[in-house]
Amino acid sequence: MISDDIGIVQFDMDGKIVDCNDYFLELMGTDRGNAIGTSLLISLVNKEMWWTVLSALSGKPGCYTGDYVTMLGNRSLRLKATYARIKSLSGDFIGGLGIFEELDRSDG
Repeated sequence: MISDDIGIVQFDMDGKIVDCNDYFLELMGTDRGNAIGTSLLISLVNKEMWWTVLSALSGKPGCYTGDYVTMLGNRSLRLKATYARIKSLSGDFIGGLGIFEELDRSDG
């Protein structure tokens, strides 16, 4: 079972958000209408997070831990974001998945 305090986002091969859970929306300070269709590769301002997403799209799982200002809600938080590529059953690349955990300022 997935915890209620884990944000999950699915994005397509171009980095556009195609789905997410409610906690991801809460973390990002936005609603589903604003999130779906947003391009992570165009909208991300944090370059470390951008490289982590690009890495996942290239097939290399990545992780970002640090301070982050959300691109959709201008909310500041400390988080851990883990990204990975998604493949179909036949092995074709179909997008990526991000898992987000908010950290206390003392966590690392």
